[in-house]
Amino acid sequence: MSEKNKQEFDTSDWKSRVTARGWISGLRDLQLTPGWFRLLLATAVVLYHTSKVVFFGYWAVFVFFVLSGFWLTEMFRKKYMHAKNTTLVFQASRVFRIMPVFLASSLLGLATAWGGFGGPIVEHAQEPLWVARSLVPLGNSALQPRLIETVWSLDIEVQFYLLFPIIYAAMISRKQWAMVASCAALAAITWIAGYENSLLTYALMFMIGILISHLDWQASSVVYCASITLILALFVGVLIYPESRSSLLSEGAIIMGGHDLTRAFNVAMALITVPFVSLNVRVKETSMGYHAGNLSYPIYLIHWVLLGPYIAWYGGLPGRERLPYFIGYLALSFIVSLAIYALIDRPIDRLRRNFVSRYTAKPSASKSEALAA
Repeated sequence: MSEKNKQEFDTSDWKSRVTARGWISGLRDLQLTPGWFRLLLATAVVLYHTSKVVFFGYWAVFVFFVLSGFWLTEMFRKKYMHAKNTTLVFQASRVFRIMPVFLASSLLGLATAWGGFGGPIVEHAQEPLWVARSLVPLGNSALQPRLIETVWSLDIEVQFYLLFPIIYAAMISRKQWAMVASCAALAAITWIAGYENSLLTYALMFMIGILISHLDWQASSVVYCASITLILALFVGVLIYPESRSSLLSEGAIIMGGHDLTRAFNVAMALITVPFVSLNVRVKETSMGYHAGNLSYPIYLIHWVLLGPYIAWYGGLPGRERLPYFIGYLALSFIVSLAIYALIDRPIDRLRRNFVSRYTAKPSASKSEALAA
């Protein structure tokens, strides 16, 4: 934000704080670093899987793909384009980045299944072919049942990794807007056809992230604050509207006029979040924010691994009696994720960055860029 705009919005007059300008000034100062925002998104997914009234899990996933498109583009053009073998180094780095946490989480998931706490996957955990397929993220979304349910999005992410050099080359051409329009149409078609968890469904969000980086687009303060205001309005509207509130409490979905609008609300919220994202990714990262962002990945996987034992032991208890155990489940998910991050993810990621630095002319990624690496 420019100094001129800062001075324009900065005021100590209490009356101005209830005006539109005061509202914009207040919201503009509410800045999360990129890492803390990623942790917030991961927490939204956890709460979506464990609470009926939390309906915005897919919003978090859609926004994750916007962030993925942005950070991959930033790193690809600023670092990997300088590699001796761009595509090979890029793909090797991506595998190096995701596989350690994925394998650690999957092995822990198999241990819980072999211990009888995996629900429908207990029997499948005895089948060598199913186990082998569960240990590979690519193609995991087609696996039924899945060892870790949330890995379907990791499968799509890997597909984007494989296609990224081609997608990036197309997006920097003059036909970039035609591609965005095509992705929007294909996303709508696949959604209507029932293929909700496919690459095409999330391609539009991924392309938006690429464009934010490629065009160096940053929303104005007014647009940024309007996006936050609209998101808050949607949240409040869903919770106070009798029909949607009733359906959330009874079915865990936003149902209006007999139609399930949960996914539509999540898509709308994700699109409205884009202006916020365009500025959030450019906020200077802090040391704690860096670790918080990296921690979001193991939390995204581990919470599902521990959900089976939690449901098996405490799922049948009434809400109030279950609350202390629910808090314990969240705490344990955080502790296990922190252990995987500290003991597995960080040491191996240092090796990955050393590997990448050998083949690139530029220094390794900044803290913010490393969050999506």
